[in-house]
Amino acid sequence: MKKKTFTDDEIPIFDDAIIYKRNDYWHFRLWLTNENKYARKSLKTRNESTAIEKGKAAYLELMAIRCGVFQSCASLVEVIYFCCPICCNSSHRSIPVL
Repeated sequence: MKKKTFTDDEIPIFDDAIIYKRNDYWHFRLWLTNENKYARKSLKTRNESTAIEKGKAAYLELMAIRCGVFQSCASLVEVIYFCCPICCNSSHRSIPVL
């Protein structure tokens, strides 16, 4: 993430996304490098902890769409292991047995 300082109404999600408060509601924002614009989404909540959870879910959903595995994955665990660069640093990504 390029931005290093955040206001009280901005919270970083993983490395490259932010949730921020606009008026009374929380919103999600992720910079899309290939398109040179932000992906934005209202999280439709006033609660900070709920916004963090919804922001993480929005991030993982966008990462799954970018990877092209969203349609073929059976669970969120698979999406995380195939797409999340924070969770899986190795080039060989396998699904853990739970």
